Amino acid sequence: MKTLIERIFKALSTIALWINPDQQIHIMEAWTLLEGVFEPKTRARILQLKKQFIQIKMEEKDSMTSYLCRLKICYDNLREAGSEVNDKDIAYSMVSWLPETYEGIIMIFSNMSDEDFTSIKVKQTLLTEFDRRNERSKINEIKEALHSGIADQFKGINMNQ
Repeated sequence: MKTLIERIFKALSTIALWINPDQQIHIMEAWTLLEGVFEPKTRARILQLKKQFIQIKMEEKDSMTSYLCRLKICYDNLREAGSEVNDKDIAYSMVSWLPETYEGIIMIFSNMSDEDFTSIKVKQTLLTEFDRRNERSKINEIKEALHSGIADQFKGINMNQ
């Protein structure tokens, strides 16, 4: 919300610089009129943002950080448009569109108590799970590389001698 206020003051300052001092009393009236026309607080904009918020998906190739960032940006846009989203809805959105490979972690979330099912705990769990999967993937790659390297060393050697 701070960025919106900063932008408003910057815009008002810019307008004030270009208007004669005797006309500056009308700046606030002009700003209110412009805000009503251009600021995205309409019901249509909020509906668009809410729809977008509940449909943000994580693809297998996405990092968890980028997925959660997209949700956060949409959440911030909703707040700037004047629509509040409660914490449980944020947590549900984080979990709702995970790839199928996250089915096990989704089951854990569905068995969480209401007190534990918060956006902060869901976010922490998802980031930890993503990091764990990446580490496991790296270890598997190393094991495969080592295995293929050892197999290559034994090619052409007759073990029956």
